[in-house]
Amino acid sequence: LTETSGRSWDRVSQATNGFHVAASAEISPDMSPTQLERARTELAALGDEPGVTAAAGPWQTAQVDAEIDRTPVRLRVQVRDAGPAAVDQPLVTAGHWLDGREGVVLEDGFATAAGLQPGDTITIAGQRVPVRGAALTVDIGPYPTDQPARVWISPATAAQLGTALDNGGYALDLRLA
Repeated sequence: LTETSGRSWDRVSQATNGFHVAASAEISPDMSPTQLERARTELAALGDEPGVTAAAGPWQTAQVDAEIDRTPVRLRVQVRDAGPAAVDQPLVTAGHWLDGREGVVLEDGFATAAGLQPGDTITIAGQRVPVRGAALTVDIGPYPTDQPARVWISPATAAQLGTALDNGGYALDLRLA
């Protein structure tokens, strides 16, 4: 099967500088700002461990409700910066990556299945958000094989969503020697 697929997973992993190990920490709305920062800081410290050659994150993550043309869908949201990540920088297949403005980039399989393209909008946690692009990653399988669908949002969009992201976690991707 690997040969038949033309080693597509290997190509995407190489193009995105795919991770070797992923680490995460759960957060909850009842955590104090100090506890949240401690969880993020302790997770980030894994990037300095012996044998780690590159780290990216920690990124805030959460599962949220969304709608596409009034049809409900569950999303796995990851808050990402505009700049390129040292590990697992999604490979844009349509449109462009996040910038400083509000916006969302959809996992490529989800964008195709939902019929969404750059310039469209999606409602995430009650807020209308512009679709900036679609991208591939090896962090998860393609939608609909892997559900809920993965989307990446900008920090500006995260601020717009407010408390919708309070019950989630932080994710860190690592490459090893």
